[in-house]
Amino acid sequence: DERDPAAGAAAGPVRLGIVDPTARRLKLARKAVTKGAAWRGRSDVWFSPRPLLGPAGGGRTAFVFPGLEAEFEPQVAELAERFGLPWSAGEDARVGDVGRHGAAVFQLGRVLDTALRRLAVVPDAVAGHSVGEWTAMACGGIHAADEVDTFLAGFDPDALRVPGAAFAVLGMPADKVLAELGGRTDVVLSHDNAPNQSMICGPEEAVGELVQRFRAQGVIGQVLPFRSGFHTPMLAPYLDPIRRAAETYTLHPQSTPVWSATTAALYPAEPAAVRELFVRHLLEPVRFRLMIAAMHEAGYRAFIQLGAGQLGSLIDDTLAGEDRLVVSAHSTARDSLAQLRRVVTALWVDGAAPDVAPLLGPVTSKATASARSARAGVRLDLGGALVSLPEGTRKALTGIVPRPVTPAASPALSVADGGALELLGRAGARFPVAAELSALLNDTAAIANELIGAGAAHRRTAPARRGPSTGSPAPVPAPAVAPVPEVLRVDVDTMPYLLDHCFFRQRPGWPDEADRWPIVPATTVIGHLMDIAERAVPGTRAVAVHEVRLLKWIEAMPSVDVPVVVRRQAPDRVEVSLTGYSRAVVELAPRYTEPPAPWPVDPAAERTPGLRAEQLYSERWMFHGPRFQGVSELTALGDLSVRGVITAPDAPGALLDNVGQLLGYWIMATLTERTTVFPIGMDRIRFHGPEPKPGERLDCLIRITEVTDLTLTADMQLVHEGRVWAEFTGWQDRRFDTDPNIRAVDRFPGRNTLSTAEPGGWTKVHERWPDLATRELIMRNMLGGAERAGYDALPPVRRRQWLLGRVAAKDAVRGLLWGEGADDIYPAEIAVRNDATGRPLAHGVHGRALGELTVSIAHCRETGVALARRGACGIDIEEITDRPRSAAEMACDSGELALLDRLVAADPESGPGWFTRFWTAKEAVAKARGTGLRGRPADYRVVAADAERLRVVTEGRAYEVSVRQVANPPGLPERQYIVAWTTDDNETGESDEH
Repeated sequence: DERDPAAGAAAGPVRLGIVDPTARRLKLARKAVTKGAAWRGRSDVWFSPRPLLGPAGGGRTAFVFPGLEAEFEPQVAELAERFGLPWSAGEDARVGDVGRHGAAVFQLGRVLDTALRRLAVVPDAVAGHSVGEWTAMACGGIHAADEVDTFLAGFDPDALRVPGAAFAVLGMPADKVLAELGGRTDVVLSHDNAPNQSMICGPEEAVGELVQRFRAQGVIGQVLPFRSGFHTPMLAPYLDPIRRAAETYTLHPQSTPVWSATTAALYPAEPAAVRELFVRHLLEPVRFRLMIAAMHEAGYRAFIQLGAGQLGSLIDDTLAGEDRLVVSAHSTARDSLAQLRRVVTALWVDGAAPDVAPLLGPVTSKATASARSARAGVRLDLGGALVSLPEGTRKALTGIVPRPVTPAASPALSVADGGALELLGRAGARFPVAAELSALLNDTAAIANELIGAGAAHRRTAPARRGPSTGSPAPVPAPAVAPVPEVLRVDVDTMPYLLDHCFFRQRPGWPDEADRWPIVPATTVIGHLMDIAERAVPGTRAVAVHEVRLLKWIEAMPSVDVPVVVRRQAPDRVEVSLTGYSRAVVELAPRYTEPPAPWPVDPAAERTPGLRAEQLYSERWMFHGPRFQGVSELTALGDLSVRGVITAPDAPGALLDNVGQLLGYWIMATLTERTTVFPIGMDRIRFHGPEPKPGERLDCLIRITEVTDLTLTADMQLVHEGRVWAEFTGWQDRRFDTDPNIRAVDRFPGRNTLSTAEPGGWTKVHERWPDLATRELIMRNMLGGAERAGYDALPPVRRRQWLLGRVAAKDAVRGLLWGEGADDIYPAEIAVRNDATGRPLAHGVHGRALGELTVSIAHCRETGVALARRGACGIDIEEITDRPRSAAEMACDSGELALLDRLVAADPESGPGWFTRFWTAKEAVAKARGTGLRGRPADYRVVAADAERLRVVTEGRAYEVSVRQVANPPGLPERQYIVAWTTDDNETGESDEH
């Protein structure tokens, strides 16, 4: 550098980097150097007069992983080949397919992370945007990558679709979006991306209307192709598969610090807190802008994007006017191998010391890559006993750990940059043994760094959630709290009243209480949160709860110990979490505040309810048992209101539970579809005195504030002796996919069926519950304990149709028994299993006798069918679709093909339907014989056919097969099916082929 430092040039190292130095780029570089101002990346030229990184700059480097972008075309094949990395994702990943798109994003991020680390580009922290945070957790060491791979391999992507939900991106700040939304709950802020970009989520029609309104104001807006409902409360009912996976993941100490875009702070160290934050990340807005600002304030200057999309532009927008280096390791314009040459150039110019040698050598052969990927790995037990290194080794390691100290580490761990490990890492480019040793020592040093700092990290209280303003990420010591139990024990022995809060009915005297599914009521959960808060701050009482979030039902059988986490937010506020299940901020005070006035009532806007209060329970409109039956009067019903009287029961939480029952009555009395509702959250409940004693009567007033396809929201008052005792704001229920038939099965499962009985004696059921949450309720109502275990063991992609088949089979068997004079038969009294050949067998449970019978099951897409008889029978269903001629030639002999051609000749468009008739008839006969087709469909010959009947001959025996064309009902995808069935009554015993 020959310029005069007094003229503004830096006195320290100055670096210039050019990728493919053409004459034009050299000219541009000369101009950049002459100006003396930083030039970062335009036209592939980098110049830095004052480095941001390395010993001269002191800044930290972060890897940032994108989530689901509107464009996804991974360009990484050449990079994967050079470094011998496995790469298979992306071929079937398409935008809008949340599961497969997410899996491809995850793999792409890991490939880029591995490649950069081999270039000695090691991050000081990792972070992610949306589901990119999962990639960050894996690359940061919290989750083992192979466990995430296993989860993604078996995950059902369709389970993540929230019906009717849509996202939209808006070119305006989050605070202005919130002001425009005005507190509405159907459409919510899902992403605070940058100062000039936010995202909203809600019902598709409402989101579309808002986008049009914003466009009229000159705001850029666009509806996106995603339907997941991620980062909103709408996803809560669909979280079970992800939550179960999270609960089974082995949590490891962070090898690289991981930042959370939910809290805009570092991830906690405690496993329970990590699991809770994992779930919160899916239900709360992405605070990406706040996180990036906090990271910059913490000293991060280089942000490397590891994946596709425009995430870097959000970082640039957020840090406008600040010193930073933002560069992407992926580009749609070139393969990532070429793009990484630009990344290392940019980092080197700003003071880092990447190793470029792996980018310049010969391309790794496919054979070498295959061998490298197939090499047996060694799973490290990070939870095992500590190993004490010899004194000489400890001294040698003291000064050679090349990674900057994280805020979580002890100050004693501060080390000099560079040293022996850096030299060893560079030697690894030429000597593989040195590379392996370098990697091992770096990992050892990193883990030692984490472990030594773990004690201090464990003692720190996790920072409170940040508000909309940007602040320092440094943890602020929270006020102390008194010790509270580490877990809440939930079981029916200590909480026997839960046996009166079971979702499902079983035969009187049923010995397996778990089949009734006892659940802790949401309001009882709130009571526990309040009790824990009062114990944490002795001498105070819970006077209100805020931001109640109910994430998952707490099952009482089998018993469970739920981890308790308490965070003191302020002298009068304590956040209490039952990890993975619920949380709320509890307001504490020495005394209750004065109540507001009761709401006025307009009798002219009300009508007399169609039911008496006792009918709610006697006619089973409510599932609650005696200890939770408190609605003693249905006073009045309005278009958007309901009033009643509640007599306080004695079970914990039962008084508030009855408020929810009264709200449930309103939706049942007002609407016909999606009338099953359960609480998912409350904005606030404020109490104005101690809880009334059991037997006291309270007036309950409910005002409906919003009804959407997904939710029901209301405000309530409970009035005791003329004074408001409790006031509820923003009580929100989730609506489940139910219709009058499903409700009938819920109320009287012993005499109602989800299937319809069809002429011919078979049953048919359509999946009228497309969302996963309702499917889980249907499953629990229809299956007994052993069957539920079998359902859970299935890969998620098989569960839907397997359940449809079981529902149809149980209903077919019950229909047969009812036809013989049986009384009520509950679904759990019949179990269906498969023998060694796969043939379904039905048997009675807990004393239910079925006698000798045969059951046959078939399912396709959204439809299941079954047939039960006191003799042989078989049934099949297939969708009518176009199939190649080769399929017919494989399944039929020459005589059948000639018959098929004659039938099709009368109507050329009928070919798919006729072949489907042939195929299902063959399947039905093979099932009736108890053998199945065994891969030889041509052994079953169709010798005669019309639109409703076919004759099938096999091994000299002839069978008459009935067929019928059926369709999906409205609301499901438009599909046509053929159902074929036969019984022993239809076996002619003759092989007449004419």
